Amino acid sequence: MGDIIPNARNEFAFIWRIENFSYCTHTENQMITSPQFAPSVVKKCKWFLNLRPYKKVGNNELITCAVQRHSGEESENFRTNFEIAFLAADGSLLKSTVVRDGYMNLQTKYKELVLQTLRTEVLQKEKDSYLPQDILTIRYRMWSEEGCVCEAERVYARSLVCIERALFMEKIKQFNSKILKRRHNIKIKSKATGALIMRVDASVILESYIGAKIIAEINVIYISIMNKFICKFYLLDDVGNRTQCGVTDLRCEPTQCFKNPIRVPLIYSKQQLMDKKSVFFPKDVLCFQYEFCFANGRIMKEIEGSDYNFLLTPSEVRIEDSYHASESFSDDMRYLYDNKMLCDIELKTRKKTFFAHKLVLCARSSFFRSSLTNGDVMTSSEFFEVDDLEEETLNQFLYFLYTGHLKNLQWEMACKLYYASDKYGVQQLKWKCATFFMSEIHTRNACEVLVLADKYRDSFLKTFVVDFILRHDEEIFLSDAWTDLKQSNIQLVGQTMLSKYRQAK
Repeated sequence: MGDIIPNARNEFAFIWRIENFSYCTHTENQMITSPQFAPSVVKKCKWFLNLRPYKKVGNNELITCAVQRHSGEESENFRTNFEIAFLAADGSLLKSTVVRDGYMNLQTKYKELVLQTLRTEVLQKEKDSYLPQDILTIRYRMWSEEGCVCEAERVYARSLVCIERALFMEKIKQFNSKILKRRHNIKIKSKATGALIMRVDASVILESYIGAKIIAEINVIYISIMNKFICKFYLLDDVGNRTQCGVTDLRCEPTQCFKNPIRVPLIYSKQQLMDKKSVFFPKDVLCFQYEFCFANGRIMKEIEGSDYNFLLTPSEVRIEDSYHASESFSDDMRYLYDNKMLCDIELKTRKKTFFAHKLVLCARSSFFRSSLTNGDVMTSSEFFEVDDLEEETLNQFLYFLYTGHLKNLQWEMACKLYYASDKYGVQQLKWKCATFFMSEIHTRNACEVLVLADKYRDSFLKTFVVDFILRHDEEIFLSDAWTDLKQSNIQLVGQTMLSKYRQAK
C-alpha cells in the first residue's frame, strides 16, 4: 500500500505503541484508550484513539481502531485530511484508512475513520510485521493544505499491557524410578488485582525407557475470559541456578486449544539428566520450576514526548562525556567492544575487519577456544578469517558474545545467527535463536523452522515445530511451502508424517 506524503509544513502525527499486545485479554465491549493529544492544527481541541483488540462482526474476529474527539472550545467545525494506520517496525504502512477533506464536529465521532483488520492477520499470519517485539504501532495523522501549522509535529505515546509472572516449584523425588507421572493442581491469581487468572493441572511425565523424553503437560481446568499465557519450564541446580528447558506460547492460539492437555517435550532426555546427576539432582531430587506469564488486566499509558522529525521512534539524546559510567558488567563489556580497547585479534570478513579480544572469544565460543588455544596456552594469532558471515551478522554475533544480548532481533538475522551459533559453538546464542523461532512460529513459516532445526541438529526445536505442524496439519499440508518441502526434502516430510501416524495411534 502506497504511503501518502502530505505537505510536511502542515502535518500532525500521533504515534502510539502498545507493548505486550499479544497478552491482551479484552472482550468485545472492552477498549484500550490512548493518551489524549492536542494537535496544533486545531487549537484547544483534544483527541484520543480507541483500540478494540477483539470485535466480532459476523463470523469475523477483528481488531479495530477509531479516532474520537474529546473536547474543544474553538474551531468546533472544520475540514481537514485524516489517516489512521498500522505501521511496521521500519515505519512503512501495513494497513491504513484515509479520508480527504473530511468534516469533523465536536458532538460526534468520525465514524468513517475506523481502521480494522482480522485478528488472525495480526496475531498469526502476519505477526512478524504487525508485532515486532510484541509491539503494535498505530499512527493517526491529520494535515491541511492551508498551512494551519508552521511545522510538522510529532507526538509519541505508549501503552503497556502489564504482565505478571507466577513461579511454582516441584521437587521430584525418586527420579531414577522407571516411570513417573505426577499431577499438581495450581491456582494462579493476579498479585495486582487478586483475581483468579487460571487453574491448571501440571504434570512432569517420565517414560519407562532410559532414553525417553521428559514431557511437561499442562491441563487448563479454568482460565479467565480471553486470557492467554506463556509457560516456561526450568531445571534448578543444587544452588538454585535456573536452566530453561522448554517453553509453550499460547498467547495467539485459539481458545479451543485449552480443551486438550498441552504437552511440551523438554530439551533434556532422561538419560541426559542422568548424565548430569551431580548438577541437577545430587540427592536424587530433581527441582523443576514452572513460570507462567500473563496479563493482569492493567494498562499503563503515557506521552513519551514530541519532536519535529519523521522517525517512527523518538530521537535519542546522546550526551558525550570523557567519563563513561557503566551500571552493569554487560555495559562494561559493551563499552569495551564499541571502543575497541586493548583488542588483540582481528576478525576479517570479505569486506570488513572487526577488532576483538581473544579472552572473550575463547570464553564464549568452543570453536574459537579450540582454534585460538594450544591446550591452556593462547596462540599468538593476530587475525582470523571469518568469510562465511556477513558484516552485520558478525557484528551482532560479537555483540552477543560481549553482552549476552541481541539488538532488535528480526527473522532474517535470527536465521543467520542460528547458523553462526551452530558453526562457532555458542550454545546460549543457539538457544536464544531457537526460543525466538518458537515464539514467532506460525503456519506460514513452520516449514522453514523445520528445515532449520533438522539442518542444525536441534532436536528440541525440531520436536517443537513438528508438534506445531501436527496441530495445524490441514492448513500446512495444503500450503505451497509444504509442497516445496516434499520436493526438496522428502525424508524430512516422511519423518513428520510418521510422527503424525504415531500420534494417531
